[in-house]
Amino acid sequence: MNIYASQSWVHQNPLPKKPEDLDHANAFTLPYLAKGWTLFRGKNSYTINTNYRIYANDFGPLTQGLMHNPVISALPTLYGDEFVKKGHLVKLLPSYQVETPGPIYGVYPSKQFMPRKTKELLNFLHDKFEQLP
Repeated sequence: MNIYASQSWVHQNPLPKKPEDLDHANAFTLPYLAKGWTLFRGKNSYTINTNYRIYANDFGPLTQGLMHNPVISALPTLYGDEFVKKGHLVKLLPSYQVETPGPIYGVYPSKQFMPRKTKELLNFLHDKFEQLP
């Protein structure tokens, strides 16, 4: 995940050079990131405390709100970068990543008809994530 800003936010604020520059910025966020965004680069980390204006459980409404208001938000990199390419958003502090403490879900139709490849992928992910601290 990275931090993105609307074009209107960029026109009203100087571009940040370090995470502390985003403290107390107006933001839209996901509920599981509401306690602050921890940005890290290498072994360095910093928690940003922003002024959350809206919480959303879905990236669609969150992104639409972000594009039309002078705010910042944390979005998945691949998702947010698409809006950057179209000129709708600006990526802030691109060398930093946002820590995502949320769970990972595997969504698939039914265990009864689960393809072997799907089962192997889920087992692989389970084994890898089980090793994390």
